Amino acid sequence: MGRIRRQDRQARGEIQKFFRELEKTSGLGVEMRGEWAGCRRAHVCHDRYRVIWQDLPETEDYAGDADDTVVRVVVLRVGPKVLSSGETIYQQPRPEPE
Repeated sequence: MGRIRRQDRQARGEIQKFFRELEKTSGLGVEMRGEWAGCRRAHVCHDRYRVIWQDLPETEDYAGDADDTVVRVVVLRVGPKVLSSGETIYQQPRPEPE
């Protein structure tokens, strides 16, 4: 995100806006297949950037209502659709969540 902030402040703002929406709404994005199975992706900033994340197991939300759950996510990649090397963000190796 630091690189995006330096290169394109407007894109960073739109990505941050997407993260806020992701906090409020589950099921955003599109499920991925192949090497990225189990992950979801979204196109942001007029289709120029991609956000790829993985849902982690649900946990109970003790601060909310009795039946609320929190779905934690780990963001695996955020970046331009096409990298400077000419490959797409999906051609990058899938990082393991920490």
